[in-house]
Amino acid sequence: MAHRIALLVSNDSERRALGSLVSSYGFAAHMFTDVNSAFASRIRFDLILIDYVLGHASLLDLIARLDRGSGTHYVPVLVLIDSWQVTDAVPWINDGVDEFVFRPIQEAILYARLRALLRLGEFHERVRRQNVQLRREMEMARSIQQNLMVNRFPQVGRYSIAARYTPATDLWGVFFVVCSVSGSLFGLFIADVPGHGLQAALLSMIVKGALDAIKKQHYSPASLLGELNTRLVPLFEPLNTFITAFSAIIDVWTGRLLYCSAGHPVQFLFHGGQAQGLKTRGGILGLSTSRQFSESMADLSQGDILLLYTDGLVEASSEDGEAFGEQRLIHCAQANLDQEPETIVGALVERLDEFAAPASEESALHDDDVNIIVVKAQY
Repeated sequence: MAHRIALLVSNDSERRALGSLVSSYGFAAHMFTDVNSAFASRIRFDLILIDYVLGHASLLDLIARLDRGSGTHYVPVLVLIDSWQVTDAVPWINDGVDEFVFRPIQEAILYARLRALLRLGEFHERVRRQNVQLRREMEMARSIQQNLMVNRFPQVGRYSIAARYTPATDLWGVFFVVCSVSGSLFGLFIADVPGHGLQAALLSMIVKGALDAIKKQHYSPASLLGELNTRLVPLFEPLNTFITAFSAIIDVWTGRLLYCSAGHPVQFLFHGGQAQGLKTRGGILGLSTSRQFSESMADLSQGDILLLYTDGLVEASSEDGEAFGEQRLIHCAQANLDQEPETIVGALVERLDEFAAPASEESALHDDDVNIIVVKAQY
């Protein structure tokens, strides 16, 4: 189908001459005297030529009706102008004009201008279609991620659990797993892939897939992280990326907690109202198969709280650039230790949002994904 070109020219004879010339190039020329009549035709134009004589108000009306900001079909605008008028018309570029063509018209130059602008329109259309497809794929990926994340958990033995994730974008690179391991043992796993968006989301799903394949085969957090690292290195090393993680196993009958960290921030156990940092030796996952992981043990008593989180929580910054930090995290948790896990998680998220409140509606609350798990011993 021939490209459709609208010619908005006030002078009748010039408009007809331009129409004949444009038609001779193999384009479909549609002639109008003003912007209203052009849009009343309801033709989907590929390019619009507008006469400078019609004035700046007509140009602004034309650009507004094209609604370029909506991501719809991009229509280039070419202005027909006398050379002596160009100084006054240069600001029109900022209003949305793509190019000028001068009187008296030179056929070769007009044809070159039209072809160049039509290519510009075709480029915008390809980008628009790609963006539409990308948005569809991102929405599908977001839906898949949401289905993989669980926010509510039944009571596990004498332990109640709550979790929350707050993504910085539609896709995120953090996740957690709570699962039965064997008998009286249940496992907790929290992980964080650097960054966020599509790459972090894809990598986190790879990690979760690898974890799901082995999570019930290990009664030792250190052993679990060791095998997970072995599986991830061939995938992560070529990408020069990594993952931090924290793994724990709780015996619901004895209250024994085994835990191991792989480069993850210090997690916290609240016993008697005091915060105890949980940290072990072990590097990040995905960069080297020579990593060694060690685990430690703690005993959980009635009312004890286990708090797991990703670094987006403590690294979130206020408008003044101050980090939320571990001390605010600890104080907020301590103020709610007598509450249920769901309430504790809610209080942490609320405190974070207050601290990192944006200066404007256009600002993000925080620029990294946040994941929180709270486990409470209910003896």
